[in-house]
Amino acid sequence: MKLCFDTNVVLDILGMREDLEMSFTAYDVAAVRGHDRFIPMFTTSDIFYILNNSLSKSVDSKEVMAGLFKLFQVFDGHPHDCSQALVSQMPDFEDALLAYAALRNGIDYIITRNKRDFAYSPVAVLTPAEYVDTFRPADYEYALLESNSGLGGPSDSTPNSESRSGSDGSSDSESGSALS
Repeated sequence: MKLCFDTNVVLDILGMREDLEMSFTAYDVAAVRGHDRFIPMFTTSDIFYILNNSLSKSVDSKEVMAGLFKLFQVFDGHPHDCSQALVSQMPDFEDALLAYAALRNGIDYIITRNKRDFAYSPVAVLTPAEYVDTFRPADYEYALLESNSGLGGPSDSTPNSESRSGSDGSSDSESGSALS
């Protein structure tokens, strides 16, 4: 299964926005399930811009982006996507561009916190919570562990690792940012 993560969810995962826990859990469920995780190439400049203007000066935005490219595959945009986005009923051009590029790239679901703007998307759309509810393995329970070393530096309270455990009592921990 191929998933496209919208910019708002990617920024959550990077600890930059309001819903880190659910967005990261959606990413983790996708990894556990072996679902391919993508972002569109044309959103990477927005993500870099936001990182570069939001992170403390001690954090290198280019290093964070290099880590992001380890977490997600990147798909391309095409002039035809632009043409389809312009004539679509979707109210936001950037979201329409993402939706039509996702369609052309064979994406099964777009994961976004902003479903309203994707109401006319040609690709199925789920919020991170809906994706987790639908695809989370039945024997996995999630609980974020607190840490003082998020992406923004020592004063950032962003969780740094997540623990998940199966019904057989086994546990698995993985870096919350995976960008270090």
